[in-house]
Amino acid sequence: MKPTAIFSAAILLAASLCPAQDAAPPEPDRAVVFSAMGCGPYTPPDWEPVRGFVAKLSAEKKSEFLVHLGDIIGGKVSSVTGVDRAYCAKIRELLTAGSDLPTFIVPGDNEWNDAKDPDAAWMAWKAELGDLDQRTKCPWPVQRQTGRDENFAFTRSGIAFVGINLVGGRVHDKEEWKLRHADDAAWIKERLASDGLRGAVILC
Repeated sequence: MKPTAIFSAAILLAASLCPAQDAAPPEPDRAVVFSAMGCGPYTPPDWEPVRGFVAKLSAEKKSEFLVHLGDIIGGKVSSVTGVDRAYCAKIRELLTAGSDLPTFIVPGDNEWNDAKDPDAAWMAWKAELGDLDQRTKCPWPVQRQTGRDENFAFTRSGIAFVGINLVGGRVHDKEEWKLRHADDAAWIKERLASDGLRGAVILC
């Protein structure tokens, strides 16, 4: 079993971007501290450590937000049992219960294209996890890509955070794969064209 990967990060200046000459002055530079996790929880024994981690983040008030970078179930398990709404709802509960931390998620291959029934798994993911930031009442504006609302973006202290649907695993439809990657690239390009940015973080 692959262990759950959990880490915290402080972003100071990811990249130098040139704002338009008539752009409003950017916010004063400051560190943007957030927490990220991925590759789990895979099995019920992993659930309580995740619950404890989320509770600790919420209590400490050091991270501005939490993001899950995909793979909410083990690949071998998903290929046999699939992923349903009940399982996705359990993950949502683990990531949000008792926490006031804005929380985001991007899809992973284990819960989508490597699942036993990819279409059913994707519907379950979108229904229970696709609007996670809204369920956690994120207090700042979050943009969604038209036609691909799993792709999101927001800005904190001049840093653009851009979430995209970029999974590995099986390719079921080459045209869908190609189109989705083109959409991802267009979304990143669009968000990085915003005025006043001093850096960017791509979440995938």
